[in-house]
Amino acid sequence: MFTNEKIVILYGSQTGNAQDLAERIWRESKRFYFKSSVKSMDDYNIVELISEKCVIFVCATTGQGEEPDNMKLFWKFLLRKNLPTDSLINLKFAVLGLGDSSYTKFNFAAKRLHKRLLQLGAQSLIPLGLGDDQHDLGYDVTADPWIESLWTNLLLIYPLPTGIQPLEKNLRIVPRWNVTSSNLVDNLKKNQSIYYSTRQPSDFSVTVIDNVRTTRFDHFQDVRLIKLKTNGQLYSPGDVVTLRPKNLPWQIEAFQKVLKSHNLNFDFNLKVMQNDPEIPVPEVLRQELSFQQLCEEYFDLMSIPRRHTFNILAQITDSELEKEKCLEFTTAEGQDDLYTYCNRPKRNIVEVLQDFPYATKNITKEILFEILPPIKPREFSIASSYKMHENEIHILLAVVKYKTKYVQHKILENQELVWKFLQNNGQIFVAGSARFMPQEVRESFVKVCENAGSMSRENAEKFIEKMEKQNKYQTE
Repeated sequence: MFTNEKIVILYGSQTGNAQDLAERIWRESKRFYFKSSVKSMDDYNIVELISEKCVIFVCATTGQGEEPDNMKLFWKFLLRKNLPTDSLINLKFAVLGLGDSSYTKFNFAAKRLHKRLLQLGAQSLIPLGLGDDQHDLGYDVTADPWIESLWTNLLLIYPLPTGIQPLEKNLRIVPRWNVTSSNLVDNLKKNQSIYYSTRQPSDFSVTVIDNVRTTRFDHFQDVRLIKLKTNGQLYSPGDVVTLRPKNLPWQIEAFQKVLKSHNLNFDFNLKVMQNDPEIPVPEVLRQELSFQQLCEEYFDLMSIPRRHTFNILAQITDSELEKEKCLEFTTAEGQDDLYTYCNRPKRNIVEVLQDFPYATKNITKEILFEILPPIKPREFSIASSYKMHENEIHILLAVVKYKTKYVQHKILENQELVWKFLQNNGQIFVAGSARFMPQEVRESFVKVCENAGSMSRENAEKFIEKMEKQNKYQTE
């Protein structure tokens, strides 16, 4: 079987976004038969860089223009003054940066990395990509065309032989890791964070000692001053503190309810093992963990699914209708629809699983780790001085409340108009794949009859039942 040249994909990621994109590039590289690997820059043996032919970098910027923690050693080595200016003369590279244009030093780490590689004699394959988290569609707006350009240029340098075609875009998902399960036992340290064993020297625990609203209660935005109790940690103006959140109990309950509605039971201890040497298991998952622990601290149940998630759902669903819709969301033409469905209403992964029941029922332990990203740490600018507030860190944050409105909500919002429609011999056709949506829509029409039509509950039910018998109320 044909194997293309070796390419190395390296990332510097503080919160996981750069890692996500690096892994996407790694997956797509398989379409063109490249022998590829993906890892953080600090996990890569930098001594080998001098002999590499092609390296793709995905680099986030953190804090005030700083490089992520898992590329600091790599970057320190590159900055050595004794490195010859032709050290990397045989290297072809590309850099995709992820940043936030609301900061002055937007994508500063990626810009410096790109410049330093050029200084050492490396040749840039394509222009530096600068992803911006401020865009409505996030980094993908920059990443999509940048990645397309990357493959176009790489195939000019490393063309496929005559008769060899690129593999299909939506390759059959091969889970990154193998997951085994065992019966629940009580030897797990459930009162200790799953990240305790991965603590860095700079990590420390804090206690919330105050949570005060700083804006008036009639102000449109709820801004909080949160005070954290520390143990003598020092910091400077402009520093940020990185917090690792957990899922709330109601979020976990909603997720597990969806799984149980499809008779999916993952209430075991789970062990994640490496399938492919190119994709190592994250350090936090190299320990046996209960499913409950993963739900509390690892799986991001509020994440907004991206295209890769719908590609997976398309492959595991039993419904042609679901498959068609999922595949539409993976195309360039379907990005406006994906934005309308997911990004605009902030529809999270749990809500999406409710909407695609024929895919959800086929989820396996391995697929869970493919469709549920890890909870990413959040960075906050420190809003205090340790000289003024000894043993404290203060942060200011705005509370954001998202509420997804479904058709049943709109029916109740406009119940007078809906009741008038029903009185004028209106007909209803309900089409949708969400598991509970048809029942909830029907319940909304019953409530309209009760409230706007001044009916008893019994008469409201009879009114809708009569419409159903007359085929004036139909459900697909």
